Amino acid sequence: MKKKIVFFTLPAFGHTKEPAELIRELNKTYDILVVATEKFICFYEGVDFYIYKIPEIDFCFDKNPLKLTSQLLKLKKRILEDIDLKKIVQNADYVAYDTYAPWGKDLALFWNKECISYGITYTQNFLVFLPAHIHRVSLQYWFASFKFGKEIFLKDFKKASQIFKNILPSYTKRHIALIPEFLQPKLMKNKNFFYGSSLLNKHSLSNKNETYIYVSLGSIYINEDCLKNIILILNDLGFNACVSAGTFAQSLKKIAQNNVVVTNFSNQEEELQKATLFITHAGTNSVIESIKYKVPMICLPQAVDQFVFAKKVEDLSLGVYPTFLPSNLDTFKKLILSEVSKREVYKKNYIALYQKYPPTPVSRIVEYVKNSFLEERK
Repeated sequence: MKKKIVFFTLPAFGHTKEPAELIRELNKTYDILVVATEKFICFYEGVDFYIYKIPEIDFCFDKNPLKLTSQLLKLKKRILEDIDLKKIVQNADYVAYDTYAPWGKDLALFWNKECISYGITYTQNFLVFLPAHIHRVSLQYWFASFKFGKEIFLKDFKKASQIFKNILPSYTKRHIALIPEFLQPKLMKNKNFFYGSSLLNKHSLSNKNETYIYVSLGSIYINEDCLKNIILILNDLGFNACVSAGTFAQSLKKIAQNNVVVTNFSNQEEELQKATLFITHAGTNSVIESIKYKVPMICLPQAVDQFVFAKKVEDLSLGVYPTFLPSNLDTFKKLILSEVSKREVYKKNYIALYQKYPPTPVSRIVEYVKNSFLEERK
């Protein structure tokens, strides 16, 4: 009889897409049940699932750390009160949980189940944010746009550090970092962690002759003013573009000209296969998929670890992390033109990256999971 693993996911694209292939592969050896919202079960075809008894909207988090703390604590309390979910974990052999879904670990500990964490490692330590910001001559980018940044730098540093410590869950001894090691800051390296991305195995380097720009600032923290200014710039440039605007799509469609398509949701992989430039929030999934399809990036991080990803993208010469906002229309317009003209340079950079860092086969990640549970039993 197959051993049963319950996977606790966080309902966000960056937290759902990356582990999906791993989960489907593990389902060949284990009996897998995924806990997710209805919106995201499509990623887990052929796998059993349980729907969170929480409205989708309640998983939309605030960038302000004080409000975010309150949201997470309330969410965790409600999920832990789900009797059906408790029974599911009771009957399972193992638990795997996204590090932003700490209720998975709580339920595993309650029933004394062996568990493993997965996700990213950036937010394990608050200090990891500093290298992504101190390198700036000016903190204008952060201060001008994000209350999150003001909370950290302008108020009480110690208080903000404590907030991070409270809201970010602890990792298990064995952890799967579902992003490549070359995107990890050295500060976060851990010999017990597995680093890799199964998404990068299916990479592509197709010929893209016509300039096509894809814009997405993620599915959780979306800055409407930022998107509005980008659309105005794209209108003026005349390049064909697609802007994924979430709940702001209806209002932003009114200002877009014929060359700019504004949608509330787009298939990001399909868009990146056509794109020659990606204006992104530098979220986990977006950066990995951009690398997969060799698309240079202009990074406009909105919150948390996205700032670190943006810095890494720039350090690896895969794109830029500007010190100014799209509200500076003329300057941002020149930046887009400059990045479009560097297409061949970026193509060479991506080829060099893949030669230096070969993709991780999903089979290796599966083996790590199996060995982790075996070690826990010794």
